[in-house]
Amino acid sequence: MILVSSLGAYLKSCREEKGLSLQKIQEDTKIRLKYLEAIEADRLEILPGEVYIRGFLRTYATAVGLNEDQVIARYEKTLRSHTPETEVTANEPTIITTKNLPGTSEKISVFHSNKRFYIYGFGAMIIFALLIVPLLWRMRSDASTRA
Repeated sequence: MILVSSLGAYLKSCREEKGLSLQKIQEDTKIRLKYLEAIEADRLEILPGEVYIRGFLRTYATAVGLNEDQVIARYEKTLRSHTPETEVTANEPTIITTKNLPGTSEKISVFHSNKRFYIYGFGAMIIFALLIVPLLWRMRSDASTRA
């Protein structure tokens, strides 16, 4: 076996050792060819998300005859090596930055979910008013006819 440094290169070399084409892996795993190519090129940011990355890696590993857990462990090691660990001392201010890790998508705006909440809330208040106003009107007219 050839010693390779990246996860994608490792998976590609294992696939080639078995004499399997990417087309054959695609047919066996039902993973789109562009995602398989992205995995082998270590371009995991192309994949839909973290859950898909892990699932695709497990499926790929099985198709090539590798141990799924070892492939995932190698992936996690790759993630840890790309995530810088910094020491924070009590005297230094903490600066928090975010960056997209491979396979993660950009943050979703909270405004859209809040906007939907207000629209549904306003609609519920209108429906409530349409139900209560006639009921109050009827109770008022019943009270005036009894008096």
